[in-house]
Amino acid sequence: MDAVFLRLNWVPQGLQIALVARGFATLLLGCMLGVVGASAQQNVHHEATAILLDYLDREDGLIRAMRQDRGIAEESIRRAQSTNDPTISGSLSVIKTLSDIDQQSGNDGRIGNSYQGYDLTASLKLRKTLMDWGRKDSQIRIAQLSAVATEHSIRQQTEATYLAALSAYYTTLRSLARVQLHEKSLGTLQTKLEEAQQRLQVGLNDATQLAVAEASLALGNSNLAQEKSALESALNNLKIYAPENFEQHFPEEVIFPAPSARMQGISLERAQEEQKIASPAIANALQATAQAKAQLETLNKVDDPDLVVSLNVSRSHNSGHTQSHNTVGTATVTLTVPLLSSGTASSDVRRQQQQISKARLQYRAMLDQQSTRLKRAWNEFHVLDTVLSAEQKNVEARQTLLVRAQKAFEVGKFAVTQVLDEENKLLEAELQVIDTQYNQLLKSYEITNLIGWLLRDNIS
Repeated sequence: MDAVFLRLNWVPQGLQIALVARGFATLLLGCMLGVVGASAQQNVHHEATAILLDYLDREDGLIRAMRQDRGIAEESIRRAQSTNDPTISGSLSVIKTLSDIDQQSGNDGRIGNSYQGYDLTASLKLRKTLMDWGRKDSQIRIAQLSAVATEHSIRQQTEATYLAALSAYYTTLRSLARVQLHEKSLGTLQTKLEEAQQRLQVGLNDATQLAVAEASLALGNSNLAQEKSALESALNNLKIYAPENFEQHFPEEVIFPAPSARMQGISLERAQEEQKIASPAIANALQATAQAKAQLETLNKVDDPDLVVSLNVSRSHNSGHTQSHNTVGTATVTLTVPLLSSGTASSDVRRQQQQISKARLQYRAMLDQQSTRLKRAWNEFHVLDTVLSAEQKNVEARQTLLVRAQKAFEVGKFAVTQVLDEENKLLEAELQVIDTQYNQLLKSYEITNLIGWLLRDNIS
């Protein structure tokens, strides 16, 4: 398997990068070095992607905001669990009283006396629902299902963000590899131009050969400028997801990691079965159906009886003309049985039944959609695998043809233009290998994301 090697020297000012090319390894050398350094390179990529995930986990605004929903869901569960807890209430009332009392005198006259006082009443009430026929349990169930759905949503958003960060990371590596190859090609073009000038001086070339070499060098400079511009854009995009100085975690010698061995070790049918269990998108759709059923269960219990016990103790004190104290204690057991419900309750039940049907249809649609996406990505991945194998063989063939063209050029059988043509074909073949390796790697991450393994496997 061909491998691309780069040495990265990061300059502190801005995004300037000095790339010291080490050349594009031959097929044999790539295989030898790949065997020796595969484990080390996998560890480097694992470390870099783990740093990305940890940074996004702490700093991504959308993920952090969604985590607030987790706390809200937990409080909803606690609230539902305390629905039928005892309640204690107290009251205190003070009433000012004014009384007029008539007294009879000796000669049948009336003498009026006025008295004022206060009526003070304090009471304490304890209320507890003894039976609600399952309404509390239904509310707890709804809150718990909502909490589970929240976790699926957080995971889904985290995986989507992490997939975008992975794409930015490997897009940058691809741009670096392409810049390196163009710089290598530019050095070759410069050498060929100098050879063409020397041959023209001794009469072995005509001016046309020199003009072609100069045009090839100019085109090479233009292509290199475009690749460097793409590299700068890729680095700027990576900064959205990565912490400062993330470049220090780039491997010194970049080799695109092989796709997940776990993904390669299963069939499409097995992957689709795993997807039904592990995919957060599918799990969320299934959870919506369960929530709709729990809501219907709660609505069906609206008209169920209530059994409530109330204990009330009150003490009153009157400080008027005739002072008095009074203590009263009562215990009340109340059974409430709805005899006739309004049409609203029935309408709510019918509406919720429609919601269940809708949720089921949405779940089936999500299942079909995700399964189709997985199948398409799976097939594209294996097509890229076949393409990559053919492109690597093409690179090997182009390297052989270039060597032959160079030897023919040295003995005067080939012109400079023929050697430059072989150089350009080899460059195109090498660039195709880089792009296919990149596309296949991202396709493998897309597949693991669709299955639901992206975070669980921690990107090995």
